[in-house]
Amino acid sequence: MKHSWVLLSLFLFVTISFNLCEAQETTLRVMTFHIRSAETADGKLNMDRIVATIQKGNPDLLALQGVDRNTKRSNRTDQAKYLAAQLKMNYVFAKTQNEDGGETGNAILSRFPIGQYKMLDLPRQGNSERGVLVALINIGKGKKGKEIRFVSTALGGGNSGQIRQLEKMNDYLFIEGEKTPVILGCHLYMKKSDAKSVGEIQKRWTDAFDVTPESTAENDQKIKDAIDKRGSYIFFRSDDPFKAEERQALIDPMLSYPPVLSVLTLTQ
Repeated sequence: MKHSWVLLSLFLFVTISFNLCEAQETTLRVMTFHIRSAETADGKLNMDRIVATIQKGNPDLLALQGVDRNTKRSNRTDQAKYLAAQLKMNYVFAKTQNEDGGETGNAILSRFPIGQYKMLDLPRQGNSERGVLVALINIGKGKKGKEIRFVSTALGGGNSGQIRQLEKMNDYLFIEGEKTPVILGCHLYMKKSDAKSVGEIQKRWTDAFDVTPESTAENDQKIKDAIDKRGSYIFFRSDDPFKAEERQALIDPMLSYPPVLSVLTLTQ
C-alpha cells in the first residue's frame, strides 16, 4: 500500500511539473510589415492585397509601418482600423507626422489584449519625423503577469541617422529593473549587408532570423534572396528568454517591402 502511494505521489509530481513547464512557454507568430500606404508596384492602392498577405502569415502580433490615416493619397482611409477589422485583431495607431491632409505613422495589431501604449519621439531626419510605438501586450490568454512589450518603428536617415535613432530607442527600451520581454518589429529601408545600423542594433538585440534554424523551403533561391535583401527585421532583446523556431519572408513582386515573420517561443 505504501509503495502504491509513493508511485502515485511520484506520478503527480511529474505531471504537475510537466504542466508547469509547458504553461511557462508561449509561442508567438510575429510579423513586421512596412505597407507603404498600401501602394503596390503598379502605383495603385490595394488594401485587399495587404490583407491577403498578412493572412498568409497568420500573425499573432503585427508591427506595421508606413500606415496612413485619413490622407488624400490613401482615399481618406483609416488603414490601421480597416486592417484590424478585416483581420479581426486589436489595434493601436500613432502618427509620426502629418501627411497629405492626414497622418502617417506606425501601428500594432494583436490577437491579444493591448494595454498601455505610447509613441515615443526619435531624432528627426530632414523633413521626416520618426517615432517608436511601444505597447504592452497581455499574451497570457487571460492570465495576469504574462506580458511583453511589442514595438513598431521605421528608422530613417541612412546609417548615421538610424544609429542616432537607435541610441534614443535603447534609452526607452532598456530600463534598469524592467524585466518585461521586448520584441521589436522595424523597417530600415536597406538590406542587411548595407545596414551598418544592424551591427549597432545587434550589440543589445538579437535578429530573430539569425538564430532560426534554416528550413528546407529556403533552398528556394527566391526565398534566400528575400531574406538577404529584406528591409524589415524582427529583433528581441538579447537577454530576454525567446527562442526562434521558424522564419518566413512573404514574397510578393507587387509589394515594395515584403513582410517577414518569425515564430518565437517565450520560455518563461
